[in-house]
Amino acid sequence: MPMATVRALLPYRKKTVELHEAGAGRRPRPDRAGGAALKEARERRDTTRAVAEAFEGIRHSFASGSLAHGTANCPIHQRDKGLDADTGVVLDRRSHPTLGPDSAEQDGPTPIVEAMRDHLRRELKRDYPQVKFRITKRAILISQH
Repeated sequence: MPMATVRALLPYRKKTVELHEAGAGRRPRPDRAGGAALKEARERRDTTRAVAEAFEGIRHSFASGSLAHGTANCPIHQRDKGLDADTGVVLDRRSHPTLGPDSAEQDGPTPIVEAMRDHLRRELKRDYPQVKFRITKRAILISQH
């Protein structure tokens, strides 16, 4: 980006910040609407993360997506469907040395993903008897309603 363009944007940015600090023209953050749906989505996500972290060889988990970034919204006409909550886990390579293209064995992810799904199913069924799981191309999709 040329420097002139950056300089041209700076005064605008400063005015925007001053406007929000004064409270003038401020719109409510999307994640403040639909508080009950957001609270439930966070609780489901946090429960799932805690269960996932108990799986052998997990280094840590993380929250991601609009709920984690504070930009989630739950339209009034879809509140009965709930709100999605994204999370992920990072495997510890010391516990899973055969996974990935950089290992000598170059094992794929299918067995570990299926084992994680089974672990999650076993543990989450206690709190969410209707929970359903589906392995997709990039994730384990968990429906808890």
